[in-house]
Amino acid sequence: MNAPRLVLKHSTGWFAAGPEFRHALQVLPDAAFKLYACLCAEADRHTGRIVLDPARLAQALRRPPAWIDTVAPATVAIRRAA
Repeated sequence: MNAPRLVLKHSTGWFAAGPEFRHALQVLPDAAFKLYACLCAEADRHTGRIVLDPARLAQALRRPPAWIDTVAPATVAIRRAA
């Protein structure tokens, strides 16, 4: 007997939360995890890159714009438009 085939309700715009996501949940403070989750959801699936406006990101997360600088890890490159 064949098992029923599983079908995604939304085939695009989602990502699987793997071990890295679980680790981030355990070690990051709430606000930093919210930023991490947002970046994971918005990043290009093939390159891992994301182009965004830090001010708009802060607004979406309901934080002041300077907040992004305080929680972004040193290994993350944030290039601002001139």
